[in-house]
Amino acid sequence: MNSEMKARIALAGYWLTVIFLTASAGAIIYKLIFWPLCTSSGPQVSNCTVVDSWTIAGVTATVLGVSATLLAILGALAVAVWWTGLEERVSKQIAKLVEEQKQELYKTREALIYMSSGDQLLSQKQVTEALEDFKKAKNLLPKDPHLNYVLSNYFLDVGDYNTAIAALNDAQFRDVVDQAKVQRKLGLAYRHRWEDLKRDQDFDLALQYLKDAAISNPNDSKTFTLLGGLYRRKHEYDEALHWYDRARHIDQAPSSYTLGHIATLLWFQGKVSEARKYFYETEAAATALIKKRPSEVYWYYFDLGLTQLVAGKIDAAKLSYEKAIQMTPFTSQLDTTILEDLYLIRQAPQPMPGLDEIIKLIEHATASM
Repeated sequence: MNSEMKARIALAGYWLTVIFLTASAGAIIYKLIFWPLCTSSGPQVSNCTVVDSWTIAGVTATVLGVSATLLAILGALAVAVWWTGLEERVSKQIAKLVEEQKQELYKTREALIYMSSGDQLLSQKQVTEALEDFKKAKNLLPKDPHLNYVLSNYFLDVGDYNTAIAALNDAQFRDVVDQAKVQRKLGLAYRHRWEDLKRDQDFDLALQYLKDAAISNPNDSKTFTLLGGLYRRKHEYDEALHWYDRARHIDQAPSSYTLGHIATLLWFQGKVSEARKYFYETEAAATALIKKRPSEVYWYYFDLGLTQLVAGKIDAAKLSYEKAIQMTPFTSQLDTTILEDLYLIRQAPQPMPGLDEIIKLIEHATASM
């Protein structure tokens, strides 16, 4: 019989004794109260008692005192038995918690291995195998918010929008700013799915999530830039310019992405002088960002190439675009962003020399990737 069972038996005995003594004390008190008193004037009966109220009170106090003493002794014994097994129970609980933590660490380590393997496979353009590893990582830690958020980026990159949305729905952060990033990413995922399937409800969801993210974190310029891009794809260009301009004022450092889209829309609207001003600012921002060598530096080479094209430096623009294409991991990024902007510029009243050559370059790269 282990200590836990002994403690339970002792506590059960204690409570049974409490019940028994309480019942006994109640019976004695009841008898004392309702036992008929003998009187000097009336006839004497055999079952009467000659007592006064003080005697009854004294007997009652004695009964209660004895009961309390017995309960205290039994309670102390029960506590002693319980305390004797405490160390064993604590040790078992600690061992259980340690084992749970070990299992969690094993799962985390295995998930990280799958993440690393998937990332390597993705860099080698083995998309199917990479997705399998990413999904294995998610199955190990299905509700981990950080893991799901990171995985959503991979799923978005390869065009698996449904899985990306599912991962983001499992990424629930307590911090408002972190959760705003999830909302922003959900807006992007639904935008991609809207572009892919042309369903109006996906556009509405994208808009709602992006606006929720803007409310949750009004200092995140990326959210406002995505709102501008969403309206641009809806061909609501004035609304798009409004959101791009808000992003520009939030940016702590000039963003060639934001500035470049403002310039592109202004060029499309025929506001060439104003567009050239923003293209000039785009070139300065892109050049500064390229020097920092960020992980997605190819975006800034695309921005730089467009500004060079506007300036009439067609050969330099071609070199920048070729360098950007070599660094771009997925064709979807060329289709949904770069070519869309160039097609828009081609519709502008003001022609841009060398534009068709650059469009053919990118179209060829898209077909061969």
